[in-house]
Amino acid sequence: MIAMEKTVRNFPKRAAHICTLGYIRDFLEYFGFPISEPMCYGMAGGYGFTYRRDEELLRRGMEAPEHQICFQTSPISGHRPDYLAKALDFLNLEIISHHSSDPDAGWRAVAEMVDRNIPVPLRVDRYYLSVFKDHQRSHRVHHWLVLLGYSLRHGEALVYSNVPFFCGQIPLDALRLARNSEHLGEEEKNEWWEFRLPDRSAEITRGGLRDKIISAFRYMTGQEDSCGTGPLSFAGIAGIRQFANDLERLIQAESTDSLSDPIAKLHYCMTFPGGPMVASSLFSLFLVEAAEMLDSQKLYKLAARYKELSTEWRVASGMLLKAKLTRSGQLLSRVAPRLLGLADREEKLLNDLYDLFR
Repeated sequence: MIAMEKTVRNFPKRAAHICTLGYIRDFLEYFGFPISEPMCYGMAGGYGFTYRRDEELLRRGMEAPEHQICFQTSPISGHRPDYLAKALDFLNLEIISHHSSDPDAGWRAVAEMVDRNIPVPLRVDRYYLSVFKDHQRSHRVHHWLVLLGYSLRHGEALVYSNVPFFCGQIPLDALRLARNSEHLGEEEKNEWWEFRLPDRSAEITRGGLRDKIISAFRYMTGQEDSCGTGPLSFAGIAGIRQFANDLERLIQAESTDSLSDPIAKLHYCMTFPGGPMVASSLFSLFLVEAAEMLDSQKLYKLAARYKELSTEWRVASGMLLKAKLTRSGQLLSRVAPRLLGLADREEKLLNDLYDLFR
């Protein structure tokens, strides 16, 4: 390890489910306002499956390179569309985005923040960072890492990533390339975040926990507005069922070979940080923390059942991937029924949650 000339001390470094929420967790703890990622997610009302049933978006989401798939472009999402804004509002936190058209000026700005012992989140194209095993698989331009130190003499930077987890040194030249990739938009090049921290910690009450759990039930069962996701979108259990039915029709209409690439993208959409597998896992962890605060054994058991739903999403996505690799139409035909069964299980689970708190 090369000694850094400038280093941010004592910044927490842990893996996360969603990079943005994980960094919010880390910054708040660093500045004296500790809160877990699941609690931040739950109190923001983050959980909520959405299927954007727009034919153009669906096709683009299925055919796009993986580096272009994100929360805004995936046809399916496990989170409510406004969860990040609600998280910031709940935490009394503001994130200011900056960028520079001049790479040198952009570097000087973030280095000056590190000099003042302030960690700096940077947008990067992971393709240029060999510390990530899949770095040259594709240009992943929705990736953020935190700058924690640098050495101009040795040409190295100390950085931290929470999804996937990494903390170590990378060449400054590689970081410069990653921040100025041709695959980044003009306002995404040399982009960094500044956190405007709250003057008080977020308040978590028993009533607030109850309200957020009931809100998740209402969203997922169609009793609450879908947050402006569009007239062709389907939220909650209805969205899962509509997605499964559309997938089944697509499978029946086209050959397994012609669907090979779209199948791989849908597998990724199910499992990436914006997808339903991660969302149900994160929501289950929120329910565990809520059960501890409410001292509810019944809620513990319901949280465990939500963890099982996350596993079901993983199994369904694995079936898609295996069908692509083996060219098995028979295996592919079993995915939609499995998703419909998953929807039935979650509907029962949501009703049990509601019965516990109404």
